[in-house]
Parts: sequence; C-alpha cells; structure tokens
Amino acid sequence: MGIPIRLTGIGLLGVSLDVEYVQSNKDVVRRVLTRFEDMRLLTDGHRREDPEFCRLSAEKMRDLLNLEIPNVKHGGTLEASFKRMRKAARDFVTAAGAHSSKFQQDFAFFAACLEALRTSVGEEIVALAAEFKIDLDDELLLSLPGQDLSFVPGFDSSGR
Repeated sequence: MGIPIRLTGIGLLGVSLDVEYVQSNKDVVRRVLTRFEDMRLLTDGHRREDPEFCRLSAEKMRDLLNLEIPNVKHGGTLEASFKRMRKAARDFVTAAGAHSSKFQQDFAFFAACLEALRTSVGEEIVALAAEFKIDLDDELLLSLPGQDLSFVPGFDSSGR
C-alpha cells in the first residue's frame, strides 16, 4: 500500500522532489482511540465517579477531537463521527454547569448524562474500531454499551 505522501514541490535543474508524510485516517483513529482508552470517563462505570473529574475529562475529549478533526478528510464519514463524539462531550460539559454544579446537585442527572455520553461515544468507538480494524483495550471494550461486539477486532465474547 505504501506510505501516504503529498507532493509539495518539484525542483528543476537540481532535480529535487519535495514530499510530506500524510497521515492516514487509520493513524488518526488509532491515536484518538488510544487516548480514549486512558479516559476513565469512558471506563469507570463500575464505581461512583466524581462529576467534576468527568466534566474535565469530557473537556479533554472535546479538545482532542478539535485537534484531530482537521487531520481527516473534510466532509467524510470519519469527520462526521468525530463531530458526533465532540458534540456528545460538549453536551455533557454544558449539562454539568460551571464547576459541575448541576451534577453536584443531582447525582441521578449526572449519572443519566454520563450514560448518554458513554453510549454515544461508545457507539462511535465500536464503529471506528471495526472499520479501521483496530484492537481496543479490554477495559474499554468491557465498558462499551450493551451490544454485540463480536465484530470488533480483539473482542472475546467470553468477557475476558
């Protein structure tokens, strides 16, 4: 398949050819999913989470996606997926209020918003991992929304 490159210049008498490495969508997806694997926001569903920690983590998620969106094809399905995840993170942060005050006042509201975020982002993660054939961390896989994940590379239905 080769290394994706972009021609950026051609010399004349000195016979030079300038190229730059162009990241593939798979490179970008792998980088984003690797960062998501480490976000406790997505994987700590088995214990009581701290609303402010989760709000800050959602902000980091949104910032990461804002950095990566320009690195994928404009108008493509990957850009749309990243934008859906960014919107889910933005909605979560907005719902939290300043310093997570709305979540601090109503833990049931916080839990519902966190579940909505995990479901939205989880569905995108599953689709991206399958499309780009990327193995996911076991902890992240086990925290994804309840669905048949057998098509995801690296998933073991025995609940490893």
